[in-house]
Amino acid sequence: MPRHALTLFLSLPALILTSACTTAPSDAIVVSAPLRAYSVAFQNRLAGELMDAGPACDRVEPTQPCSAAERAVLDYLELRDRIRALAPPH
Repeated sequence: MPRHALTLFLSLPALILTSACTTAPSDAIVVSAPLRAYSVAFQNRLAGELMDAGPACDRVEPTQPCSAAERAVLDYLELRDRIRALAPPH
């Protein structure tokens, strides 16, 4: 193999890898949707209903007695807190 062909062959992976890096934005952009606000009365009612529903189900093996609604709400709360942590201060 001629020397210039070998040089080209060996430099091709480096060019591909570095070109992938140069197309990425240098500053991260965080987009978050506004979260709904619930009244205290609604939150109290939801808390009461979830207390009556029982413990949260496991995501993989939901066994009785457990509440899928409780699991979904707990997962929502975790996601909400993570989104709020990413949002810029007001």
